[in-house]
Amino acid sequence: MIQPSRGTKSKLLRLLFSYVRPFAGRLALGLSLVVLVSALELAPPWLLKYMVDDVLLKRDYVALFLLSAGISLVFVLKGVLSYLQQVVVSKVGHGVMMELRRDLYAKVHRLPVSFFSRSRVGDLVSRMTNDVSALQDLVSSAVLDAVVSVVSFCGMVLFMLYINWRLTLLTFATLPLVLWAMGRVSRRLRATGLEIQGKLSELTSTIQEGIWGAKLVRACAAEDLDLRRFQRRNQECFAAFVRGARLFSALSAGMEILLTSSLAMLLWFGGRDVIQGRITPGHLVAFVGYLVMVVQPLKTMSRLSGRFQQGLAAVERIGELMSYEEMVDLPGALSPSSLRGAVAFEDVWFAYSDESWVLRGVSFSLEPGTKLAIVGPTGAGKSTLVELLMRFYDPQRGSVRVDGVDLRSYAARAYRRLIGYVPQDPVILRGSFFFNIAYGHEGVTMEEVVRAAKLAEIHDFIVSLPGGYEAEVSERGLNLSGGQRQRLAIARALVRDPAIVILDEATSSLDVATERRIAETLDRALAGRTVLMVAHRLYFARMCDKIGVVEGGRLVEFGSHEELMELGGVYRRMYDMQSRWDERLVEGALGFEQPVRPV
Repeated sequence: MIQPSRGTKSKLLRLLFSYVRPFAGRLALGLSLVVLVSALELAPPWLLKYMVDDVLLKRDYVALFLLSAGISLVFVLKGVLSYLQQVVVSKVGHGVMMELRRDLYAKVHRLPVSFFSRSRVGDLVSRMTNDVSALQDLVSSAVLDAVVSVVSFCGMVLFMLYINWRLTLLTFATLPLVLWAMGRVSRRLRATGLEIQGKLSELTSTIQEGIWGAKLVRACAAEDLDLRRFQRRNQECFAAFVRGARLFSALSAGMEILLTSSLAMLLWFGGRDVIQGRITPGHLVAFVGYLVMVVQPLKTMSRLSGRFQQGLAAVERIGELMSYEEMVDLPGALSPSSLRGAVAFEDVWFAYSDESWVLRGVSFSLEPGTKLAIVGPTGAGKSTLVELLMRFYDPQRGSVRVDGVDLRSYAARAYRRLIGYVPQDPVILRGSFFFNIAYGHEGVTMEEVVRAAKLAEIHDFIVSLPGGYEAEVSERGLNLSGGQRQRLAIARALVRDPAIVILDEATSSLDVATERRIAETLDRALAGRTVLMVAHRLYFARMCDKIGVVEGGRLVEFGSHEELMELGGVYRRMYDMQSRWDERLVEGALGFEQPVRPV
């Protein structure tokens, strides 16, 4: 989970303004239209004043026609300008949202791999959707409403002061109390806004896990359990929204009571002034009109307090993600165009956190074209060697070198483009077979994709489908078998024609027969390449020139299959145990009691 590093208000506002600034011209136009619309809203009560004093009391039909036409014209013009300002400001809000989502998505791809081990996918998705939407509301709708409310309020107060300053001061005697209440509630709304965004993030994570794990839910008959888990998150989200709604409603209701009280006092004292001849009936009508209209800006501003606080909470959460430290290349980093494939680990020590060492002083070297199998018990550090060679992490001590160069001296993206990588669980994307094989390798031709598919022995399957290489693969490759997904991942690795290929238990999830067919494919496809293969089945190790045995984070044995068998150490014991298991597996396949696999 992302650890909060809450910024000051000034930092948050600078982040917000940095995205608004490119749209400053359009925003200024929108705000100018807002001012014009607000100014037109001030006209009707003043026109009603003349309607009462100079038209109705004097029974002037010509003036009545002109005033009626004038009021109609004001509302038509106001409608046209309102449409224009909403379109302009909406483009600003959606433009900011588009730019921010782009930068957030790009930011995520620049973060170190360690970030993803501590963060929930749902939380990241929520920040790029719910939080950005809240920010878009802040930039466009909330800011627009705020400007309209402030301009309208100030204009109405000025007119009211002009009509009768004593009545105005009497009417707004309660305004300091209103402002104090808004300040108190705003602080609570900020905390509630953060809570709401956090609960939405947790709810999004729960939904994603439930959808991704739909087969697991059914396999474990855990539908009721998963529904209860979802409902708990859903209720927490509901409770947070209700707390926010209560605060909004309390503030709105309090202002309604105060403003209604002010209106009652106005009618009493204003009515006395009309009776005593201090003001005309038209003045009182205009004054009451402005007071009724001034209620709306104040109510809007009370609601805006909550929206602003929720928007600032969203900015804060976005700021946390944007401020996370990236994994950057060293100044002057090398961008190789090709690699020979020489690999060396030199006294490598690595820990994911603190000094809980996962690797301890690992050293070995491979000449170009050498195949190395890494074997060992679960948790020994095998996959960590892969992650270091991919430069997903850097070692705390020692160095990992390729072609004699410390990986930290390479530009990470330029280096990874030259590496073929096949993970344990291949990531298959929604799109065509061509798209999946060519992914990340820009400018690749159909001939190169076909060559890679043939090496991975999936070409015949692809061309048998309607559409061939343009046939669609479903999300996560659910319309493919496990072996087909694995071959597709192998083709993706080989289309780069890499000098180095890394396989991280690439066949561990497959059945024995499919795994052996994949092994034969790999043996042919990887000829002449440097290979680092994490293997859980030792017949893969026999395919390799060298075998490294990792135990407790240390490389305890290193050599060929024959050398390690003759040594009679850890590898020999592992091999004998797996051989006995394979024999019993054959017996089980022939109808005898199915054995329990040794751990």
